[in-house]
Amino acid sequence: MKIKTLYLIVIAIIINQNIIAETPLKSKLSIGFGIRDMWHTPNSTTNNQPIDLINYFEYTGIYPAYEYLEIAEHHWWNSKFETDIKIAVDPVFSPNYLYLKGIFKFKKNLGFSAMYIALPQSLRLYKVFESFEPVVNTYIKQTDGKVIYNYEHCFGAGIYVPIDYDFFHINFSLNFCTGLSPGYNRTVQLNSYSTNYKAIYDYNVKSTISFFILPELEFNFEIVTIGKGSLGFQFKSNWMQTQKTIPYKLNKMEWTKDNSIELNVKPVPQKITKFELDGGIYFRW
Repeated sequence: MKIKTLYLIVIAIIINQNIIAETPLKSKLSIGFGIRDMWHTPNSTTNNQPIDLINYFEYTGIYPAYEYLEIAEHHWWNSKFETDIKIAVDPVFSPNYLYLKGIFKFKKNLGFSAMYIALPQSLRLYKVFESFEPVVNTYIKQTDGKVIYNYEHCFGAGIYVPIDYDFFHINFSLNFCTGLSPGYNRTVQLNSYSTNYKAIYDYNVKSTISFFILPELEFNFEIVTIGKGSLGFQFKSNWMQTQKTIPYKLNKMEWTKDNSIELNVKPVPQKITKFELDGGIYFRW
C-alpha cells in the first residue's frame, strides 16, 4: 500500500510540473479604494404593523453606504488555471468583505469561474425604536450592540471572458449566485423617562436564501515597465439586484417577563440593489 501511494505521489508531481511548465507563473498584486452603495424602496410601516427590519439596513440615497480599502492578488498558475483573492477593510480598518474566485479557461478568451463572497450588511436595530417608539418618552436602556454586522455568504459560478491587448486588459464575468444570510439573536431593553414602563424586545432572526446575478467588469492599463514586471492602474465595478426579506420571531415582554407576546413575522420581500466601484494601482510580474 505504501509503495502504491508513493507511485501516485510521484505521478501527481510529474503531472503538476508538466501543467505548470506550460506557462511561467505570473501574479498581479493590487491595492485600491472603493465605494459600495445599496438602495431599496422601504415598505410602509404603521404603529399597528410588525417592523420590517430591512427598512433599517444601512442604505443611503446620496452618499455611499460603505467605503473600503482593498488588497487583491490575481495569480496565473498556468495557461488554464487562475485564482483571484480580494480582502477589504472599512475606514476604521475593520474587515469588510472577502472575495475568492477560481477560474478555468478552456479557450484563450473564455472560461468558467466559481466564487465565494462574504458580504457585510449592517443593521442599525436601535433606529427601529428611535423612529417607531411603542410608548411615548421611551428610551433604549440596553442593546446587544447598536449595529449588527450580518455577513451574507454568497456562492456563485459563471462565465469569465479575459481580453488582453498589449498594455490594455479587460476582464468580464457573469456570475449566477446564491446568498445565504445566517440567523442571529438580538435583545433590546426599553425604559420610560416618566413612568415605570419597561419592555424587552427579543429578536430571533431566521436564516434566508436569495438568488441574484452578479456581472463584474475590470480594466487594467499598464503605464510603465519595471524590470520583468509592469506597473499600472486598475478600475473595476460590479452590480447586483435581488429580492430579500428578513423573517424573525419577536418575543415582546412588557412590565414583567411573564406578560409576553410572541409574534412570527415574515415581511414582503423587497428589491435590493448593490453597486460597487473602485480604482487603484497594481504591479504585475
